[in-house]
Amino acid sequence: RTLPVREPHSLYEFSWRDRSGDDHLSTWPEYQEFVRENSAFSEALAYQRTEVLLNDRHLFGQLVTGDYFQMLGVGAALGRMLLPDDSSAPGRESVIVLSFTAWQNLFGSAPDIIGKKVFLRGYPFEVVGVARSGFTGLGGRPTDFWVPVTMAARFDDGPDLFGPEHPRSVSIVGRLKKGFNVDQAQAGTT
Repeated sequence: RTLPVREPHSLYEFSWRDRSGDDHLSTWPEYQEFVRENSAFSEALAYQRTEVLLNDRHLFGQLVTGDYFQMLGVGAALGRMLLPDDSSAPGRESVIVLSFTAWQNLFGSAPDIIGKKVFLRGYPFEVVGVARSGFTGLGGRPTDFWVPVTMAARFDDGPDLFGPEHPRSVSIVGRLKKGFNVDQAQAGTT
């Protein structure tokens, strides 16, 4: 589907199918290997879906790599978007970007939202930005917020994304390099 991002038709999301036909996401080490080893894609990002309760409302979020918004070419309506430094180490930056809709519906379009704290699962996240209107994230469900993927331990009830268990919970999206076609890319990723 067409997304309101930079060069949407060059983006490909990856999963793999086992012998029984079930689709699977990736582990964090598989994402890191994809970034290091794949020659058909100029950029790659990773995200993990999450769901939280805020004031008795279900919010859908994504834990994303710091290059998520830069790669997609999505700017801020207020403040700034997440940056690579925001996800440089597990637990480092407790910052959050709100969707435009969440900013309107949950915070009454408050012009002073930047710098305020939002408590998700009892942990404070500083609002650093509001995404531009119309951008609802990747994946099928509209996203209410984005936080650095390195904050996964605050949201996961199961194995730690960065721990030894390597849960399969990460979606990988790559941007196909100019001059490469899908067949060439597939040959390089299998």
